[in-house]
Amino acid sequence: MTPEQEEQGREDLEAEAIVLTLAALLIVDRAAVRGYMTTEEREQVEDKLRRARDIGWAFVRDNSVDEGLGNEVFNSRDSVIYAVAAAGWMYQYSQELARDAAIDLQGAEAEAAARNVLNSRRPNRAETYAIDSVHPAVEAGKAAIVKRLIVDKAVTKTWRTVGDSKVRPTHKAADGQKVLLGGFFTVGGYSMSYPRDYSAPAKETARCRCMAVYSVNWSK
Repeated sequence: MTPEQEEQGREDLEAEAIVLTLAALLIVDRAAVRGYMTTEEREQVEDKLRRARDIGWAFVRDNSVDEGLGNEVFNSRDSVIYAVAAAGWMYQYSQELARDAAIDLQGAEAEAAARNVLNSRRPNRAETYAIDSVHPAVEAGKAAIVKRLIVDKAVTKTWRTVGDSKVRPTHKAADGQKVLLGGFFTVGGYSMSYPRDYSAPAKETARCRCMAVYSVNWSK
């Protein structure tokens, strides 16, 4: 798969994940307006977010040159951990938005204001969570496969952006940066093993759509 094909494939993954995150946000936002989330609702949200994360892992598995290795790196535990954490982030942020919108209002007016602001923010938030669910799984899966599949060969990885206006300046500056497989990219002053490496702060990882492109020198 070429980098261009991977980029297009990941855009398609985002579209799938957005549908799931929108469904999760509808549940979360209703609960935020009401003031509490039931156990059943929480489980429904977590299930949708887990499935969104699994889309990224499945992409790596299904495009692996080694089917067995692709199955091996598929990380269902990561998807569960992400789903539980993301459900909490979603609900907390929905509560904050609803509370801010309803300041100085009461009763039906407060509920209407909260619903309006949550409805207006939902598409953008769904895109954010879709990107944050899919891309880290893809990058982590790629890194795991390359490390296990390629031994005793010189491997490099290159940072690549998608090249549009949404790319943050620090990532644009890192575009084309090449390091050895075990090395680290320097992005915005932080060391990162691959795009979306959570050892870096959120300002360098949130909504990141960059990718690592791996190259093998088979003569070494």
